[in-house]
Parts: sequence; C-alpha cells; structure tokens
Amino acid sequence: MFRYGAWACDGLRQPNGRPDPQEQDATRVFERVDVRIPGHAWLTQFFNRRSQSKDAPIELSAAGPTEGIGAPNAPDDQRLSQYARAFLEGTTDCVFFLDRRWCFTFLNRRALHELEGGFDLVGRNIWDVFPQALGTPFEIHYRRALAENTTQIFEAFFPPLSSWYEVHAVPVGPGLTVFFRNIDERRAAADTLRERERQLAIVFGQTMVGILHRDLNRQVLMVNQRFCEIVGRSRDELNGLPMEAFTHADDIVENKALFEKHLANGEPFQIEKRYVRPDGTVVWCAVNVSFVQDDWGQVVSTILVVEDIGLRKVAEERLLWNARHDLLTQLPNRMLFQERLTEALKCSASTGLKVGLLLLDLDHLKQVNDTLGHDAGDCLLRTAAERLRSSIRPIDTVARNGGDEFAVVMPDIGSEEELEEIVRPLLARLQEPFLYAGHTVSCSASIGVSIWPDHTDQAEELHKQADIALYMAKAGGRGKIMIFEPSMRAETHRRAQMRNNAREAIESSRIEPYYQPKVHLASGKLAGFEALLRWHDPQDGLQPPSAIQAAFDDPRLAVAIGQQIQELVLGDMRRWLDAGVDFGHVAINASAAEFRGHDFADQLLERLRAARIPSRYLELEVTETVFLGQGAEHVESALRMLSAEGIRIALDDFGTGYASLSHLKQFPVDIIKIDRSFVRDLAENPDDTAILQAVLSLGQNLGIATVAEGVETEVQVAFLRAQGCDLGQGYLFGKAAPKDRISELIASWDVFRHRSQTRSSIALL
Repeated sequence: MFRYGAWACDGLRQPNGRPDPQEQDATRVFERVDVRIPGHAWLTQFFNRRSQSKDAPIELSAAGPTEGIGAPNAPDDQRLSQYARAFLEGTTDCVFFLDRRWCFTFLNRRALHELEGGFDLVGRNIWDVFPQALGTPFEIHYRRALAENTTQIFEAFFPPLSSWYEVHAVPVGPGLTVFFRNIDERRAAADTLRERERQLAIVFGQTMVGILHRDLNRQVLMVNQRFCEIVGRSRDELNGLPMEAFTHADDIVENKALFEKHLANGEPFQIEKRYVRPDGTVVWCAVNVSFVQDDWGQVVSTILVVEDIGLRKVAEERLLWNARHDLLTQLPNRMLFQERLTEALKCSASTGLKVGLLLLDLDHLKQVNDTLGHDAGDCLLRTAAERLRSSIRPIDTVARNGGDEFAVVMPDIGSEEELEEIVRPLLARLQEPFLYAGHTVSCSASIGVSIWPDHTDQAEELHKQADIALYMAKAGGRGKIMIFEPSMRAETHRRAQMRNNAREAIESSRIEPYYQPKVHLASGKLAGFEALLRWHDPQDGLQPPSAIQAAFDDPRLAVAIGQQIQELVLGDMRRWLDAGVDFGHVAINASAAEFRGHDFADQLLERLRAARIPSRYLELEVTETVFLGQGAEHVESALRMLSAEGIRIALDDFGTGYASLSHLKQFPVDIIKIDRSFVRDLAENPDDTAILQAVLSLGQNLGIATVAEGVETEVQVAFLRAQGCDLGQGYLFGKAAPKDRISELIASWDVFRHRSQTRSSIALL
C-alpha cells in the first residue's frame, strides 16, 4: 500500500473518501519538478496543461511501492498517474515530500534505499529522525525555501549518513519537495582531478623543458616559465608574436616549410633549431611540435615542447672538432685534410688553376724523443706546426697526418715556379733551430711535392706522388724539397716489387741462411759464424737481402722473415750438434719490427728449448735502429732477459748510428761490431784509422769484445790485430756458405789458418 501523508489510501483521498485538499499542489510539484530537474522535459507540456485544469485532480493510487499514481475513471488522469509514477520511480534522484510540520509524506524507492528507516519514515518529523542535521545547511536551506517560497539548490555534507549530497529543495504549497543525490563519487573524482591538476601545474611550472600551447591565431593558451626563460620573453610578449620573430634567421625558411607541411596533415615532428633572445643570445633547442585537433580532425592549436640543448651542442661541436683535428698541434688531421684537398681539387677544376700538395717529414723527431724525452718531441711538433701555420697563405690548409708527417694543400697555384717560391721560405723558416730546456733542437724537415693536374688528376694518385717525392728527398740527404718527376715512379715500383718478392719467398720457403765465418785474429782459430739471409729467385737464382730491402720496412714481413730464419738456423745448429761438429757459435740478426711485440725474448728462448740447444751457442745481433724505433720501450727488457739466459748481445754497425755510447751504457752489450766503412779505407784514410783506434780502445776499457766487419786484406788483419781487435769477419776468411758446406769448412780450417798467418807475416815485413 502506498503511503501519502498519514493516510493509507487508494489515491489522494482522505480516509473518509473526500478528495485531498492539496491535490492541486501535487500538480504544481510535477510542474515545478519538471522545470527544476533536467532530463524530464517530456513532462513539461503535459504537466503545464494539467496544472491549468482546476477540475482535473491528480490522484496517487498504489497498492505498494511499485504501484503508481492515477485516477481509474479518467483517461487523462490515468495517463498523468502513469507519467508521475514513471517520473518519481524512474528518476535517478532520490525524492521525498515534507509537509508544513516537517513530516515525511512520501519517499520514492531511491530515497527509501538511501535513507535509513525506509517506510518507517513516513509521518515522522525529519528533525526528530535526523537531529544531527539541525543547524546544518540542510535545515538552513529547507527553512529558507519555505520562508521565501524559493527553490534552494546546494551541496552539503549530511552527517547522519556521512555522505555528500546535491539537493534541490522545491516549495510546493505549504510543504516541501526535496530532490537529492549522493555525490560522494563525484566529489572524490573531482578531488582526484583537482589533485592531478595541482600536480600537473607543479610539473608544468617546474619542468626543465619549456612548453607553449597556442592557437592558430598565435594566442597563448598555456605557457610555462621555462619556455619564457628559454626564449627570453614573457607570456604577454608571446601573445600574437610570430615564431619567426624569435627564430634564428638561418633557420626560418627550413622551419617554416617543415611546420606548414606537418600542419596540413596534423602529424607531429621534431627539429633542432636556434631561438634568438631579445639581447641577441642564441639558444640551441630540441623542439617537439604536436597539433591539437577538434572532433572533425581540424587542427585548432599547436603544442611546443622545447629543451635547451646548448651544452650538448657545445659538447657535440667539441667532439666533432676533436675528430677532425690533431689535439697536440691543433691542426686539421688526416680526415679534415682529405676533405680540404677534395674541395680544392673541385674548385680548381672550374678555375683552371693548379693545386700543390706538400708532404713533410721532420727529420729528427725520433732522436729528440730518445735523447731529450717525449715532452721535447711534443714541443718540436708544436713548434713545427706553428711555423707551418704562420708561413702559409690564408687559403692554404696545413694538417698533421700523424707521427712526424705534416701535409699542406695549396690551391690556386699558377705554375710550378710559383709553388717553389712559396715553399722555399716555408722550409727555411721551418729549419730554424729552437731552444728547449737549454738544448738547441733541430727542426729540419724533408718535403715532397706533387702538382694537380700536371702530375695526375686523381687525389689518391696525387698523394702517392708526393709521398714518392718525399722518399726521394729523405734518400737524398734530408732537409730538401723534391718535386715529383715521373722517373721517381720507377723507384716506387722497385720497392713494391721487393715486398712482393719477399712475401713470395716466405710463402714458398725460399729463404735460406748462409753462414760466414768469424775468426779470432790473434790465433786464426774459427770462433763461429754469422747467419746471413739469402733467398732464391725463381728466375735469377740466389739473391742477397738487399734485393728485398724494402720488406724490412714492412713490420709484418720483417717479423715473418726473422721467424723463418730463426727456425732454419736452430734446425741447422741442432743437426751439427748431433753430428759432433764444433761450430763455436752462430749469430743471428733481429730487426726493430721483431721487438715491437712483447714476447720476442720469450719466443726465442722457447725455440731454443724446443731444439735442445744451449744458449751459449747463440748470439743476437741488433743495430741501433732497434733502440730508436717504435716499440723501443720493449727492447731493454727483452735484451736483459736474453742476456740473463746466457745469450751474448752484439751491437752491429757500431759508429754509424746515433748516440751509440748511451746505448753501451743502457743495454747489456757484450760485443761491438765495427762497421765495414771504417775498415775498408783504413790504409788510405787517417780519419778511419783514428776512429778504429778509438773504438777498439773503448771496447778494451769497457771489457766489450770487438769484431771488425768487411776484412778483405792481410794489411787490415795486421792492423786490427796490432790494435787489439778480437775477431774479424770478411771475404778474407771466407764468404757466406750454405749449411751443407759448413762441416767441410770447419774440418779444413787449420790449413786455412796457417796460410792466413803466413800471408800476414809477409805483409808485415
């Protein structure tokens, strides 16, 4: 049974059956409800019509909560009853009626569900049921609605239910109709949204990137402080300001074209560009541009996210500079040099002028490093670089290609004579000595020159020709300028053929050691042998090492030759020992390239152990180039390891190198081998005689054995013996012989010895 007021009834009728005197108020309720509650506009016309018909009372008749409102005998009333029931029970709002005594007279199902007490609330005073509501906005607004006959709309917290509600209090006659809905979820969502907006505002304001949101009329919709700092302008200054006004002039055209292209399709893009602040400061930025579109896909605004990448750009530019320059001299390196050369050749092709290419080598960098230290060598390189830089024209490029090599590109040359006029003073300036730590340092250099297009029209070939000319300048005594000539190419081909021959000889095992005797000058007895390299040419037969001399400038070939010689010599020594042949010792030579690895000494000792040869049978000969070349830092430790194992160390070609005395002091040298150039002319050249005497005296005083190379006459033997030279080696005692003849040579040596002594005695008479 539906309850209205204090009565249980079939409709809006009193218990005595008479119509409720407030039936017209019900009509006004629905009329006013329709006006106040959105979503029920379909009731407006009907309720307004019904409210104007005073003789058509509205009846609420129901048998229970699911029964509706209606007058069974009137079709219009029946329809109104159905509409009213549908409205009251179908609305998403909670609805209840209060009479003038503040008592509940009606609650719809949502209100019954929301308010505790259900049907028991009908007829009860709201302030008695909910005393906690007294003094709250609910009481204030309800009383104001009745007192002022105005609808009150408010939101408030209802303490009895511990919830928030949105309330519409509508006065109807002497009573009050209340529509309300629980808004806890909405408020929670609003609180969450506000918190997110607060956090977004914090992030937006404090982020390290600048953000600008503008419409297509350039009006600022949103901008953070960081963007204003980056471009040096306030929000007001950015309003309506075209982007070109604070974009670097060199970027405007490209940026504008890119922007318009992506604006047409709404696709975002990224770009690196330069902004210009009002004070002229340029700021490099990474910019992400995106577009906001409406529901129809039309772009309505743009969003720029800007990051200041100035520091990154500086770092990138520094890295790029480092990648294209030599850090020691600050000159362009090989990479940038090649770019400048290519550019110069292209330009000259259109002007018809020539391009000169200079390759320069400092003549004594290794010696300076060895005697004065690498700091002095670095100073030499920097001095040479500065002198070159100050001696060239503004249009020229000087570069350091690495090591002691420099290169100069000289465009716009009219003739070879003009080029020589420019280069001569350059070399003269370069060769002036300078002081370093109290020492006078030579800055001598050799220069090779090639000219485009006189010598070639290819950049790579131009470089090769300058390199050939440089080689000829150094071979001719250093400190010279050599301009390429076609005849020089033959020397290059000859050296290339040397390397090819050596490579084939290694691969085909056509390398063979020959053994030259070494003799005790005092007794004439055989002391041992030196293993000398020979190789077999398929066409020309047996060849000396000079025929493949260029191979020793190639580290890989030099090491391969040395290893093959070692294996062959140790194999011969093992066979002689097994046969009981007393060969004394065998000396082998080691090149500078072999010492560049860390394991030269270890490998040699391992080969000796594998061949079961005592170390006393082996001598190692090295030249002073071993001490001066690349990898020289490993030489001392290797020689000391070999010396400790009993291998004697001989310094070959003594007197022809650089700083020999310091090497005698620094390295474990047991033997000095006097170069043949001092022995050959000792009878005619008093200087050679004096040098020989000084070297032999030095060896005696230091306790170092001496060996004279190139001994070919009895006169030389007599002089060397008289001066105390220990050993002799040369054609007088025998040429180098293959392994198969060594046993016979040793067996017949006594005869040779007596004959040699006889000749020596005759020469002295």
